[in-house]
Amino acid sequence: MKRRLAVLGVVLLAILVLAAGPDVLHAHEGVLVFRPRAVVDDLVAYVRGLEDGASFTYGVWDNRSFLPGLGSRVLTSYLYMVAAGLLALVLGPLLGIWLTAGRHDRATDVVAAAGAVPDFILALLLQIGVVALYKSTGFRLAHVATIDSSRPAILLPLLVLTVVPTIYLLRSVSSRVYQVTSEQYILAAKARGLGRVRIYLTHVLPNVTRFLSADLPRVAGVILADFFIVDYLFNLHGITTLIFFYGMKGGYRYSLAVNGMLVAVALYLAVYLALRAFVALVESAAVRV
Repeated sequence: MKRRLAVLGVVLLAILVLAAGPDVLHAHEGVLVFRPRAVVDDLVAYVRGLEDGASFTYGVWDNRSFLPGLGSRVLTSYLYMVAAGLLALVLGPLLGIWLTAGRHDRATDVVAAAGAVPDFILALLLQIGVVALYKSTGFRLAHVATIDSSRPAILLPLLVLTVVPTIYLLRSVSSRVYQVTSEQYILAAKARGLGRVRIYLTHVLPNVTRFLSADLPRVAGVILADFFIVDYLFNLHGITTLIFFYGMKGGYRYSLAVNGMLVAVALYLAVYLALRAFVALVESAAVRV
């Protein structure tokens, strides 16, 4: 418990300090200005603003409250990230097991190479491809950005969010499956005449799910980092577009950046718990087989 509180304290301190970065180092009249004291100034202003509510307001021409409308942005961010995480947890292990069981080494290398494409490049390529298809055929495969609540962009953002964690899990699971299938008890199960499906369900899958549980913090972190890019490029109206649009427009707003990053940390924990619950459910189902 003490360790978790210490980690939480370090994360909170890191957010408060890092959010002051643009004020510490910024350009003023063409000259780069380094002002370390801005960290203290921003912290003091934020703490004082907690008393009168100023730390929860933002705006370019008028002050708006940070809290109204936050629920819809948080829900949007959460749904996209959880959906991408669940897809990755299904596709990554399944593809990893299939490629390892079938010894498709070349396919594994191709998939791994595809994962090296940066997220923003992949997003732009998908958007260009959808626009080119629409111009040439008149068929709209997907929305390239969210215009309003009735026309949300779903397919392309989920693809971009899912690719990196899926490939990461695919590579990790492939390595784990290869190691497990070389164990003596797997060879003994084969000698007893158990079928491949039975062996993978009763012996390999439980080992994979336990491995996934230990890897979930990294998966949730990858998805959160990707969402910062996806939210901005596809205009999803999530928590990060609030930070980028209002936090940087008309001057940097430290309090909005801090509040947004605190919400992002809460989203990370919520996504991690949802993915952990899903893995635990799969693990319990595998044990009953």
